Amino acid sequence: MGIAESTAIYVSVFLITCISTNLAEKKFKKGKNVLAVFFSAIAILIPSLVAGVRANTVGKDVLEYAVRTFDYAKSSGTFAQMQSV
Repeated sequence: MGIAESTAIYVSVFLITCISTNLAEKKFKKGKNVLAVFFSAIAILIPSLVAGVRANTVGKDVLEYAVRTFDYAKSSGTFAQMQSV
């Protein structure tokens, strides 16, 4: 995937999140809590899904911390053993 496609995805997710958050806030103020919760869930779910499905090569922090921690967790028998590595 090229830089243009990636940028389009992240900008779209950002806009959907902003719009959903704004709609949720308006619905909470009007007392329409069911719709407000729905829009809040959308505002949380969409960025979470994008973050969850992106490659583990995205960003230096992922390679430095997340992959290394995941490898420690896989090779450890317990949480305490993982912490001691």
